[in-house]
Amino acid sequence: MSGSVEYLLVPNEDEQELHETGFLANTPIFGDAADREAHALAARLTRLFADPPEVYDTETEEIRKARPEDVTILFRARTRLPQFERAFDVWDIPYTVASGTGFWDTPEIRTLIGLFEVLANPDDDVALYGLLRSALFGFTDDEIANPAASEGSLWGAIRDREGDLGDAAEQIEGWREQAGVGDATAAPSWGQLLSGILAETGYFGAVGAGDRPQQAVENVEQFREQVRSWAEGGNPTLAELLTRIRDRREVETHASQATVPEDNDGVRLRTIHSAKGLEFPIVVVPEVGREFNFGSGVDDDGKVYLGEIPVGEGTEPILGLKAPSPNDPYESTDTLARSELKRRGRCRERAEQKRLLYVAATRARDHLLMCGLHELDDDADSLTLSTSKPHGDGKRWRDWLQPVLLGDGTLNPDDDHPEIADTLDALSDDSVYGTVLDEADYTVRVPPAPLEDWRAVRKGDDREPDEPLDDRIPCVNVPEADISQPPVETTATTFAEAVAPDPTTTIAGDAVGDTDAYPDHEGLAENHVGTVVHELLEHRPPREDWRAVANSRASGLGDPTEEDLDQIVEYAERGLSTREALVESYDPNTVHEEVSVVARFDAGRVVGEIDLLLVTDERFVVLDYKTDETSTRSVDDLAEKHWPQLEVYAAALAQSDPNRTVETVLYFTAADTERRQEFDAFDLEDLQTDLETRLSQLRSASESEPLARR
Repeated sequence: MSGSVEYLLVPNEDEQELHETGFLANTPIFGDAADREAHALAARLTRLFADPPEVYDTETEEIRKARPEDVTILFRARTRLPQFERAFDVWDIPYTVASGTGFWDTPEIRTLIGLFEVLANPDDDVALYGLLRSALFGFTDDEIANPAASEGSLWGAIRDREGDLGDAAEQIEGWREQAGVGDATAAPSWGQLLSGILAETGYFGAVGAGDRPQQAVENVEQFREQVRSWAEGGNPTLAELLTRIRDRREVETHASQATVPEDNDGVRLRTIHSAKGLEFPIVVVPEVGREFNFGSGVDDDGKVYLGEIPVGEGTEPILGLKAPSPNDPYESTDTLARSELKRRGRCRERAEQKRLLYVAATRARDHLLMCGLHELDDDADSLTLSTSKPHGDGKRWRDWLQPVLLGDGTLNPDDDHPEIADTLDALSDDSVYGTVLDEADYTVRVPPAPLEDWRAVRKGDDREPDEPLDDRIPCVNVPEADISQPPVETTATTFAEAVAPDPTTTIAGDAVGDTDAYPDHEGLAENHVGTVVHELLEHRPPREDWRAVANSRASGLGDPTEEDLDQIVEYAERGLSTREALVESYDPNTVHEEVSVVARFDAGRVVGEIDLLLVTDERFVVLDYKTDETSTRSVDDLAEKHWPQLEVYAAALAQSDPNRTVETVLYFTAADTERRQEFDAFDLEDLQTDLETRLSQLRSASESEPLARR
């Protein structure tokens, strides 16, 4: 067995000379450039699976023919993932999204969100229409059209109808009663209610018969587990549950889909960020011709660049602004400082892109395939690729790869790489061109004609004789509805306590202790004080009502003294002042209170509640209030104990959107002081690796005595 490197050159035009015969005739009309590349890659994979290369099987320690599940496609960004999914569906290429696309925007999750919206307000015509035509009910547009066109709400129209629509309305009304919004006075566990609806409607079977059966089923199960986890700390109302869903959906715009079991068949689609430290038999790196996103989310004319310049033995801050043009006061131009800081920023961004390309390419153990769109030079007399950008001005990975792998993209001899000077000439004749670079072989191809039934012509498959190759009927592993099974490995507070320097102490304000353990203690326990402070800061009732609200809430936890109430009000005032200063400082796009987040690792999942989350164009800012007593333990010591909890929050946010930096703020109400920590993209990758290691160690040490669950 020998490894291989291949480059799939995809022309952005219908140039027959740069497509294998039959490619353009057999593929659909391309909607855009991403569709063209996606179908080119899908066509190449049908050929690869029909005549598979050899890979090394680490489990059997033997060499065997590659299977679809040996292929991992690593995306730099998730934006064009749907185009690749559609192309794979067309050519019957099995796949699973191991990481990357937006969990909250998948069809099966949008349906369940719509379910809760209808339970809360059935007069929401948009939500009800979507629910009726979803896999939960399966009505067609024609069946819903007449009642939808009637006067009044759609809900009122279907409640008065007979037949299937009337039965559906009766079923929804029954669910609403179970949810405590009908005649019932109390809601059941949301996990129980959702599990009952899933079983009653056969929703698992419905989504399991779709285009991506196993992925959809795993996503539904992940959503059910999330709903259960929200109910573990106290059953929220339906309105509170919807608020949490909306907050999570807004914050986790790129949340990963559920992890599909590794033994599931199909090509893996995941992001480069999620593949760090991993290795795969065959790696595909697509979109090498896609431009980098150097945008900042702020109009370029208004962006201010910040930096430092060396002055003497130290540095001084420098501000990069636009200033009025000396020739026209109504126009603005870059100052020297802004031009230099902008240049430095682009250099850093290009360096990061080179690092990403290196990470992606080095994930391949046996075979590497890169592909990307290439423009053709329409002004040239012969078949010529457009010139790549100079190395220091690269806008795409292609700008760095093209001069090395394809020469200068013309038919003229190239002094540096004469062996690849005639690449296009050879490709236009044979569709494939093998050559050598620094004594290493690699192959350049143009898009091949796809095989409509690659399974039937697959060569050299080494599966067992009774193992079906062409499994047209979806085989879905539907999770059991075990509502008593905890959905996560541990909570952020439990994790922090387990790895803290002094693991015997608990984190005040989060864990509810046993007040009977302190028979001589008067007033509230420290953690109960923290609970009331957090609730005041979350709900922020009118200032004149604070003491009465604090007394009412605290009385349900113990016997508060006047000193306890004074302390609660004082801590809440300090926390509110810190909150307002932080919001004013960052001017966030959105502000979220008590946001539930999940950090997902191979070793397990860690859930937590962020007290305050600010979201700007470029960063997440996390504020966590701590009510620890600081008279007997230093703030730095307490901060060291709490940092793992904040690190979990940072990792969870980075998994939802790796393009933002994360800043965490620990505020200690007793000392009226804070500690901060900022994580850039590099820090966040290292942090996730470190948390994975620590969680694995805890899991190994706790197999006989599992971590406590919240």
